[in-house]
Amino acid sequence: MHLQITAHAKSHGYTTSHLEVHNNLYSVRLEPNQQGQIERLRIRKKIHDYREYLTPIKNDPTITTTFDLNYSPHHDDLMNFLQHIESLGSFWCGIEKIDWQSAEFEWLPENPEEKSLLDTISFSFSYTYPDNREEINQSRLFETVAHRRKQTWMVIPLAFFREGMNEYGSQRYLYAFYNFYGDCKRFDTNL
Repeated sequence: MHLQITAHAKSHGYTTSHLEVHNNLYSVRLEPNQQGQIERLRIRKKIHDYREYLTPIKNDPTITTTFDLNYSPHHDDLMNFLQHIESLGSFWCGIEKIDWQSAEFEWLPENPEEKSLLDTISFSFSYTYPDNREEINQSRLFETVAHRRKQTWMVIPLAFFREGMNEYGSQRYLYAFYNFYGDCKRFDTNL
């Protein structure tokens, strides 16, 4: 049985065809779009002890169908491999970003017996934060407009705050940290 992770990528690196590398456990495949830029990455891993990691579906007509994703170090290993390729691939392959936060995992059986054991063939997830909606009312708008002259000192620090929140929501924590703290040092010498 193989476990495969697939993720979309953004790249200025290009190739004229699919590129694939194999070793004993792994197969890594870069897939280009029509312009030749890498747009998808697949990593496949041979799993020998797969039975304990399969996800059975509990289908009881009296209750809602449920399933529990079994923790697997193989999922973490493949995710770490994606992150490795994203980091080193930025230098060697022109990879700008791999969307590992929304990767898809898929079990790939090698024979009918393995296929018969699968209740769930693939799944994906995404790391997102809850939507923080704030109600804007007349009073808040009035305070913002009426005290414009007194609040001008806040424009630049809050611009960094806004950018930091945008970066944090995009899970770009290094840039979020820089916007929250790094560049704010010039506004407060006590930091």
